[in-house]
Amino acid sequence: MEGPIISFDVSKNSSHMRGFIDVNKPIGKTIKINHDLDGYNAIKELAKLIEEKTNLKPAVVYEFTGVYALPLLSFFIEDDFKIYQISPLESAKMRKAEIRPVKNDSLDTNTIAKVYYTKELREFSKQDKVYEDLKEMSRHYRFLISQFTIEKNRYHRCLDAIWPMFDEVIEYDSEIALAIVKKYKHPSNVKTMKGVLSTISECNTGRSGTKENMAMKILNYIKSHNSGVKPDSYMVNELVSLVDRINDTSLTLIKLLTEMEQLCLQLPEFVVIKSIPSIGERLSIRLLAEIGDISKYNSSKALIAYAGLDPMIMQSGKQSGEHMHITKKGNSFLRSSLYLLITCLYRYNPDSKIALYVSKKKNDGLHPKAAKIAGCNKLLRIIYSMLSNGTLYSEKQQ
Repeated sequence: MEGPIISFDVSKNSSHMRGFIDVNKPIGKTIKINHDLDGYNAIKELAKLIEEKTNLKPAVVYEFTGVYALPLLSFFIEDDFKIYQISPLESAKMRKAEIRPVKNDSLDTNTIAKVYYTKELREFSKQDKVYEDLKEMSRHYRFLISQFTIEKNRYHRCLDAIWPMFDEVIEYDSEIALAIVKKYKHPSNVKTMKGVLSTISECNTGRSGTKENMAMKILNYIKSHNSGVKPDSYMVNELVSLVDRINDTSLTLIKLLTEMEQLCLQLPEFVVIKSIPSIGERLSIRLLAEIGDISKYNSSKALIAYAGLDPMIMQSGKQSGEHMHITKKGNSFLRSSLYLLITCLYRYNPDSKIALYVSKKKNDGLHPKAAKIAGCNKLLRIIYSMLSNGTLYSEKQQ
């Protein structure tokens, strides 16, 4: 890369910046700015100074550090700067290559500038905003799922105390079970067949049979079981509160997934990802959200490193070190999504080449989990090729 730039080392609420006319040609010293109007004016003044010297508006280069960089990104887009984002892994590698690899906010602007001038970087585009939104929505989805799990676990505990063995009548988390618990709170409040039918009239029974059969099973349950707590117990109020939270979280998850799907439909890569065997709609969305724009990776190795699936090589003497664990210095969300996909492939498409590859690794003596990790690595190489070339998954090409 070439041309004038302003290099930024981003921190929470502030950044260090330094201008460069060319490689190893800085302008002035490193300046600390806050992410406020005064700070943004200082950026404009430095950009004006560089433009006067070079007749070129400088690009801005920074190490992307999640939410801390968003205020700066918003300013850069509004002021029409050319924007280049670099991975913290890239700057870390450049820093380690120095004679004295010291991490320092002032010196890091130099390191980031060196990355820019020695690498071929991809300019940030408006399309990247779609990918960024999709990734943040994916993180929100995972947060909601973790909260959902906590809520359901507590709900199950309360239900076992108040409605013991109710799961033998109907699934704990089914629409009917939630409706009955919310309506009656305590088993002693269930009185008539008509009342139960009215409560579940709008519910989906699934494979549970007709609503009449379900209502009869619930009444028979009431007659043959006794609750572990009294109707005025605090646990009853907690149970009802948990039902409300579970219902609200379910609706939020459905709405969020719908919004994520709408964003994915704007991206041609979505069709490519969905062509992978055993990948469902939700997993397709999550995988695409974590990978983002494939053009920001210059090779499949870069994508594998981003996922933290590259081997941690520690060579010594005659030992190559290639048997060591993966680095895990990457996107854990992408890594877990790939592992889930490999698990689904192995279970539901055992004759696919990826599943057979995992089986071979297991037969060669690898631990089952390590074999699946090897499958994740291979699958990610295939995904890189598919997304780079815009081709759908094909067993013949694997």
